Amino acid sequence: MDETQFQKIAEALRGNMLATACRYLHDTSEAEDVVQDCFVRLWQKEVVHDKAFLFTAVRNACIDLLRRNDPLCH
Repeated sequence: MDETQFQKIAEALRGNMLATACRYLHDTSEAEDVVQDCFVRLWQKEVVHDKAFLFTAVRNACIDLLRRNDPLCH
């Protein structure tokens, strides 16, 4: 994947991915961090460019963050 393809994917999906993360985290700043991390992983590893995969990655990252921040999960 080249930079232009990556930018198109990021621009097309960022808003919906951010909304998904916000629904889980109820914190825009944390949601933006999660989405950014998912895009970094996409760029570095050139993982599957599938929309469902990216939303699953965001969901899983949110759940991981919530678990790390929940004292009952430790």
